[in-house]
Order: sequence, then C-alpha cells, then structure tokens
Amino acid sequence: MPSSPTPTIGLDDLLTALEERVRRATGVIQRLRDENARLTRKLESVAARLADWEQRGAGWEGERDGLGARLERLLRDVDALARAQEDGQDEAAPSGAMP
Repeated sequence: MPSSPTPTIGLDDLLTALEERVRRATGVIQRLRDENARLTRKLESVAARLADWEQRGAGWEGERDGLGARLERLLRDVDALARAQEDGQDEAAPSGAMP
C-alpha cells in the first residue's frame, strides 16, 4: 500500500506562526496588566470611600449615644416632676436637664 506524502511545513512557516502567537499573547498580557492597574485604582478609591463612611458612622454612633443619654435624663426629670406633682410637692430636683 503506497503511503500518501505528508505535507511538511517549513521552518520559516513555523517561526512565523510562533511569532504571531507570541504577539497575540503579548497583547493579551498587556490588556490584562492595564485592566489590573485600572481595577487596583478602583479598589483603592472604594477602600478610601469605605474608610470615610466608617469614620462618619462612628461619629454618628457617638452622637446617637449622647442623644440617648440626654433623653434618658429628660425622661427621669419628667418622671420626677410627675411624681412630685402627684405627691403634692412644688418642685422636684432636676438631674441637670435644661428647662
């Protein structure tokens, strides 16, 4: 049985194909590096914004706690005034709340 001749690819053709693949791979790598740099910048921006919001949140929590303490004092004063009125007293000693 005669064998069919196998086409042979010349060395020049192989090198040309290899060069083309290397160029494409280089282009993909460069695009990935650019995308990585863009995403890194975006991550840094988001992290900075998150830190700002966390700081603001901590400040708001402190204000909320202070308001809660003031409201508790006011409620105690109102309760003391109500008890004093029920007991027939003229004045109750306030805990420091402003009238």
